[in-house]
Amino acid sequence: MKSLFIDAIWGKEVPRFPIWMMRQAGRYLPEYKKLKAEKAEGSFWKMVKSPELAAEITLQPLKRFGVDALILFSDILTPLPAMGFQIDFVPYPKFGKNALQIGIDNLKVPDDLAQRVDFVTETIKLIKKSTDVPLIGFGGSPYTLACYALKDDIDRYFANPRKLYYQDRELYDQLLSKLSLTVQQYLNLQIEAGVDAVMLFDTWAGSLSLPQYEKMSLPYVKQIMGGLKTTTKRLPKLYYSSRTTDLMQGIKKTGVDVVVADWQSPISFLKKELDEKWAICGNLDPAVLCGSVNNVRDEVNKILNSIGDYRRFVFNLGHGIYQDTPLDNVAMLIDTVKNHRLN
Repeated sequence: MKSLFIDAIWGKEVPRFPIWMMRQAGRYLPEYKKLKAEKAEGSFWKMVKSPELAAEITLQPLKRFGVDALILFSDILTPLPAMGFQIDFVPYPKFGKNALQIGIDNLKVPDDLAQRVDFVTETIKLIKKSTDVPLIGFGGSPYTLACYALKDDIDRYFANPRKLYYQDRELYDQLLSKLSLTVQQYLNLQIEAGVDAVMLFDTWAGSLSLPQYEKMSLPYVKQIMGGLKTTTKRLPKLYYSSRTTDLMQGIKKTGVDVVVADWQSPISFLKKELDEKWAICGNLDPAVLCGSVNNVRDEVNKILNSIGDYRRFVFNLGHGIYQDTPLDNVAMLIDTVKNHRLN
């Protein structure tokens, strides 16, 4: 499969940089809102659990904007019900009981995960039948999942995982290890179903200092990356965290191929630190897309000019796209990147 996205990640010569956007399939698109209202009764879970709907949503940004990669329409919490969690979206994630209320001993590494998330693998197969554009599968990092799984009514800033670590490291490791094994299995199911790349979202790792990160998140990320199945094709592994700059020395130890950077990370820093041993993916501030069309073009060009001849580069946002983003601004972003030709 010839692909700008895959070729750029491995540093092959490409005529231009590829582009996709975090949360590109979702609520800023009028066709998504229409589908959710008319076919899913406003239910996020219903869309995720319907392969036909999830495939259609995944393909929407390709049909509208011609992005160079797709990312599966799903959620990082999708495999957690198989562990014993009850989760609803109203509209944000709501756990019936958190991990401590359930009892970490009572949470399981599911041996029936393939059956419990068969809608995900069916969605992937439907998408791969529809297009040759690369599809990114994904999961949540154990630390970020623990931020949701341990949350209670007074935990406004996702401090509970750090509290548990300092209160009972054995219990912390038990929870994070179960999450690691579940996510590893979940990503392998996606690989078997045909995704072209996998991505791990560690958004809340940005709440950690570097020494904390290297103890509370990094070992579990490495466990997942080291346990992914090999295929006949070279499968890129992407990783996103907030506060990329502060955590960089740890991120380089994860075993990933692509560092997806937040918008606060200077391109000059990323180029120096990663030195084409890793691909860079990023990192326009999604808030820029809420300004004027001309400002979008100018800010995109700043990143393109800053990246220069760093070949292993994929354009993206530094976080998920906002739901009130004007479509004309997204079109300007896509067009500006596509019109930037490489020598």
